[in-house]
Amino acid sequence: MFGGLRSGLRASRARASAHYRVFPPQAVVRRGVWLVAMRWGVPRRPRWATDGARMRGAALDHSASSPEGRSLPCVSKQSRALSPRWEALREAQEAAVAAAVIAIVADDPANLNVAAIAERAGISRQTFYKQFDSLELAVVTTHRRVVHELPTRIGQRMEVGVLPANGLERLLRIFEAFFEVYTDDPALLRFTTYYDFSFRVHRMSAADRETHPLVPPSYSGGGAMYDMFRAGQRDGSIDPRLEVERTMRALTTSLLGVIQRLQIQDDWTDGRDQAARETYTAMIEFWGATLSSP
Repeated sequence: MFGGLRSGLRASRARASAHYRVFPPQAVVRRGVWLVAMRWGVPRRPRWATDGARMRGAALDHSASSPEGRSLPCVSKQSRALSPRWEALREAQEAAVAAAVIAIVADDPANLNVAAIAERAGISRQTFYKQFDSLELAVVTTHRRVVHELPTRIGQRMEVGVLPANGLERLLRIFEAFFEVYTDDPALLRFTTYYDFSFRVHRMSAADRETHPLVPPSYSGGGAMYDMFRAGQRDGSIDPRLEVERTMRALTTSLLGVIQRLQIQDDWTDGRDQAARETYTAMIEFWGATLSSP
């Protein structure tokens, strides 16, 4: 009798040991049932458990910690090929998240979290984590969209009215268009300011800042503004003695900095009143005189 009992106990232990090897403690137990998806004989965590892990990981990423000690997860992740229908849905969801990020930051960056973004974008948290591995990745993606879309919005402004006659006037017209775009959409400027001066400093490591610069490398030394500067030097409207890279760096920092000052950092104006426009016009006139050929 007892021999049979001992044999049964040994057999049970053997089965438990084998079960332990196939279903390790890290597998998820829910209501007493092993919920493990088997694929090619390899245990795999169920989808809802993976989403939960992503949420917990994002919460850790969102907690206060040294930005130098971690990197943005999967920022450069390559998405798998999708059908046109699913690609359109993915793009629509990404655009909704970007709009939500911009709106929340414009209201109060302290309220920027996954739950708030999902609610404003009209999607679930699970859908958010299918698109982005972290809150930080959503912010980086939003900034990338802004940088890529801004030239189109500037170009639309440039098409209004008579095209300036020379390179200098066309160059300064670009900065006037910047002011107009940000005046019409102050939330966009508040987001870019938050990204430039807060997010990159406190939420990105040095390696991430190197990988994801404020301005794409293709913009340095090239692009429409540099072309117009060189065209102005050729047509005589801009002093040919001026060094292009250094002068353009000073010009863009000065004029875009004034926009940020007028519309974001100074309580006396929101960028829509006459004082702000007069101040910016004075800056345009100053740079026009500085760049003009002697």
